Amino acid sequence: RYAVAGVPFQPSSDGVNNTGAVYVWERQQGEDRYELMQVLAPPSSLNESGQALGETVIAISGDGQWIAGGSYRYNNSMGALVVWRQNSSGVFEHYQSLFSPGVYWQDKLARYGAALSHDGSTLAAGAPQAEVDGVANNGCVHVWKREAANSTFTHAQQLVSPRPLSLARLGNAKIGMSADGVTIATGTRQGRVLGDISGIGLVWVYDAEQGVYSPAEEYLSPNGGADTGFGGRGGGTVSADGSTLVFSSHGREGVVNTPFEYKRHAG
Repeated sequence: RYAVAGVPFQPSSDGVNNTGAVYVWERQQGEDRYELMQVLAPPSSLNESGQALGETVIAISGDGQWIAGGSYRYNNSMGALVVWRQNSSGVFEHYQSLFSPGVYWQDKLARYGAALSHDGSTLAAGAPQAEVDGVANNGCVHVWKREAANSTFTHAQQLVSPRPLSLARLGNAKIGMSADGVTIATGTRQGRVLGDISGIGLVWVYDAEQGVYSPAEEYLSPNGGADTGFGGRGGGTVSADGSTLVFSSHGREGVVNTPFEYKRHAG
């Protein structure tokens, strides 16, 4: 029903440069066309020049009620997430602004956008330059949960790589999430794996059991070459039921970017 896209270098209504915005289009009933419905500006508390809201992936819940957009340049690249909710009149309103827990400078929260579950109760975004367990630029994925219809999002968990890798930058890619929010997948494009092969990349899949996520699977690049950047940048996607994953390689110039599909089988 809705289509969304970021316009990161749009100025604010009061003339602040490059604050960014999110455009929302609605499909017209009985017609094969969309019309612009609303322009979502950042809240006044995030009205910072150069923050470029919407420069990366905009998430919309499957039920069309929730939208989340990232501004990874905000506050010296600490990053921020802005969440909007559709009210009873069909208008999207600012619901909440989210940040990495604690004070983390230059984590670049939401560097490649965010992911929402179908009902908008689970929200995830990567912080690829976060220092984790003393490892610089190891990266992580932050998960927020909303327990009731009108409750706020609270930070639920920080997903990290089971094998800390300097410059791995976990979350430096689009986050994939199943419709129920149980499965989350993302890549470590610049990580060193398989000995000294640099930048081969890998994808981590996390599954939640009783609300707690733990690493479930690891996928290496079938190409196996240095700097192929498997799982990086564009990242990938997870099917609604969590049974299918598609991730691509995105490496140096001259390397073919190839998508790979993975199927999960019961048992």
